[in-house]
Amino acid sequence: MNFEFMLIIPILTYTVKSFDIPCWSSSFTIFDCCKVQTDTYSQELLLHNKLKNDVFGQHIAQGKIGKMIFSHAKNKYPRKALVMSFHGWTGNGKNFVAKQIVDALYVEGMKNRNVHIFFSTLHFPKEDQVDIYKIHLIDWIRGNVSRCDRSMFIFDEVDKMPPGLLDAIKPFMDYHVEIDGVDYRKSIFLLLSNTGGHDITQKSLELWKKGRKREEFKYEDFEKMIQMGAFNEPGGLFRADIVDRSLVDFYLPFLPMEKDHIKRCVEAEFRRRGYSWYSGDIETISDSIEYWPPDIKLYSVTGCKRIYQLVATKIHEREMAHWLSDNDRNEL
Repeated sequence: MNFEFMLIIPILTYTVKSFDIPCWSSSFTIFDCCKVQTDTYSQELLLHNKLKNDVFGQHIAQGKIGKMIFSHAKNKYPRKALVMSFHGWTGNGKNFVAKQIVDALYVEGMKNRNVHIFFSTLHFPKEDQVDIYKIHLIDWIRGNVSRCDRSMFIFDEVDKMPPGLLDAIKPFMDYHVEIDGVDYRKSIFLLLSNTGGHDITQKSLELWKKGRKREEFKYEDFEKMIQMGAFNEPGGLFRADIVDRSLVDFYLPFLPMEKDHIKRCVEAEFRRRGYSWYSGDIETISDSIEYWPPDIKLYSVTGCKRIYQLVATKIHEREMAHWLSDNDRNEL
């Protein structure tokens, strides 16, 4: 998505109406980039398996996301746009899950031109420019939904977004059949935020202390708490009408990750890179992560966010050791 282009000539996007130019895939075949992949249950099963196998410690999100996404995508006449808000500490899988949703729904995944992602610190960095951002954001969404009614809009770092910005697009999320001749009800909005992360972690710790198994944590244990936190904490959802008017359909908690989940992340990263690992590697890397609370070290403060670089460093150290060993033998 070329957001900078939008800022320069915002009206151009609105002039393209009621048709979509065919897209070319990476294999040089033409496809309908506005059509979502819902003809069979294969894509839904693919998403289910991807979340089950590659997302660790998030049984609440795993159990709900596929149903929410595909029930909306298969509905020819939804009553409103689907709005989902993902909450939790950094590194717990929010962005990864968003990508899997896109890959399951759209040919070419994130490269599909009907998938639009906004980063608050990049696209909306200045709070005093919020009125300008509102104008451009309204026009960008209106223009793109005019071209493709199955558009998806992903807002990352909502906790760093200027307050009030999202209320500019409230009508597009509401129960309107049309606005100025455009139907927004088939669109999907994903809001990714660290807001509520501390409350989710505190609640998880409270339930753990009461003897509840993690797998027994329920969506209902967190929903109202997240909604209230999002409404009252600084950020893009602070005192937001879309929260107050119940236009956010689901507030999904991404639970804090325990050490076993971190170990699985480490193994998955080694596997992704095509390397084997030793048990000592897993322990060393998982032990280097900061955990909370300090006395019992139950939850990773950064989730799996640092695992990519830590595994890369470990692999480099191993390869360097092998190289030095080979050189020593050659000198002998």
